[in-house]
Amino acid sequence: MSGVYGLSNSRGWIYIQAAENVQAALLDQLGKLRLDSGFGAVTGFTFELCEGGRRAARCSRLIEELKPAVKS
Repeated sequence: MSGVYGLSNSRGWIYIQAAENVQAALLDQLGKLRLDSGFGAVTGFTFELCEGGRRAARCSRLIEELKPAVKS
C-alpha cells in the first residue's frame, strides 16, 4: 500500500519517508539502518496511507514537524 511511514526509538524520530509500497520500503530501510549503529535500535513504526498525489507533501510536512535524525 502507498503511504508515509516513520521509524522511531526512545530518543525520537529516526526516519520518515513516503513510499509507493510501504512494506517493501520499510524492510529495505531497516536493513540499511542496521548497518549504522549511531541511531540505536528502531523500536517504533507508524504509517499513514496516502494517495500518490499527496504522499510527498505529507512526508515533507512530517519531516518539518518531527525533525527525524536521518533526512530522506
